[in-house]
Amino acid sequence: MKKQTMRELLTGLQLYQAVSGEKDMTVTVDKYTRSLLTVIAVLLCLVVVGLWHETPNTTQVAEARGIPNQGEQLDEVVIELQQVNTSLEMIADLLVSGQVKVSLLDDNGKPIAADTIPAATAPAEQ
Repeated sequence: MKKQTMRELLTGLQLYQAVSGEKDMTVTVDKYTRSLLTVIAVLLCLVVVGLWHETPNTTQVAEARGIPNQGEQLDEVVIELQQVNTSLEMIADLLVSGQVKVSLLDDNGKPIAADTIPAATAPAEQ
């Protein structure tokens, strides 16, 4: 049987209606098709109801993860971030002041002369 496009089918239906003089076309569905469609509809309804009931409540999920109040948690994160920033500022001040003395030692614990240390180079771009 040749596959037909929707346009060809509609054109054929319109041609049939024009020739036969029928304005309405009745489609009959047998008992098997009707029962199969009913079973499919019922199964789809069960899927929808199942998905609806399985949707977790966001409050319960957050509490289950140990987050009783997300606002309080965010406040704690901000406080810790401020503490980290303060620590970094203290380290930067110490480095800028010149009070830090850096010396390199070889495997035996002897100091390495500064002129023998190769200069750092930037990694090659890929």
